[in-house]
Amino acid sequence: MNVWFPESVYFISLGYAVVLMTTSLLFYHMIKTHSLEMPLFISSLLAIILIIISVVFVAAGIATYYYRLKELHAERKELPALHQQILLHELPFYYLYIALGIVFMIVELIICFYIIVGTMKEL
Repeated sequence: MNVWFPESVYFISLGYAVVLMTTSLLFYHMIKTHSLEMPLFISSLLAIILIIISVVFVAAGIATYYYRLKELHAERKELPALHQQILLHELPFYYLYIALGIVFMIVELIICFYIIVGTMKEL
């Protein structure tokens, strides 16, 4: 059995995604409030690119987490009874983490959509 920590990898990628999302929204806000001078189309495009990179980080984190836990559950029968019980108790958290990651990606994509719509209205 390979030893690595899927939660750590997953939460690191979520951390990167949150930083990118915050940077994107701050950048877009600075353009909208004119505290930074830049064409709206270019700034919106950069904000959207940052959000897409953030979505890719979340998707990669979810995929890594999913495949690693799938591997753990496949190997579960070879583990002692105590470890089997631990894996069964962690199963709800497994689904929760994946669901929250997907919800986070959907929220990011909705924000991206509204940035696109807002930019198109102003052009």
